[in-house]
Amino acid sequence: MVVSRFANAESDDELIDFVRSFGPVISKSWKILPFDPRIRPKGTDGSEVQVLMRAQQNLQELRIEQRIYKAALGLVIELVKKPAEFDFDGAKRRMVEIARIIQGWPRQWNREKKLRGQNPLWKIRGDSMRRIAAVARSGPDLLLPPQVDARIVICELVNVFPSFAFPNRAP
Repeated sequence: MVVSRFANAESDDELIDFVRSFGPVISKSWKILPFDPRIRPKGTDGSEVQVLMRAQQNLQELRIEQRIYKAALGLVIELVKKPAEFDFDGAKRRMVEIARIIQGWPRQWNREKKLRGQNPLWKIRGDSMRRIAAVARSGPDLLLPPQVDARIVICELVNVFPSFAFPNRAP
């Protein structure tokens, strides 16, 4: 699974290998290269690639995003466990990590807007950031199951990004 490969990377070399295989997570800069019919690069499925892009990935941003993905994947893993096996304290630690790191997303969004000359496709709302922070700080609810907080955080994260589906196979 591509997401778990990124989330579970344990070194900069593994993160760099991920970017080389799948492309950047966040591009510091990018450029569409002119099509050259003499160059026929192959996609992972053997088909010819018609558009080439050169993108630059900032390693520090990649590390930060990897921590968010790792914490979010950990929450998802907790959610598939039986209720009696749910690790409330571990889930809360992951939520706190996510809440802390996403505080930098508004700066990142503004930087992307400046580079693109238009609004990025993703958007973090202030109320979503506040909701994630509040859920991360809260204790166990007396009436609701402990998994509800993890579900709220995952939903808030997913709702930041528009959905796109790509048919590419993982290498």
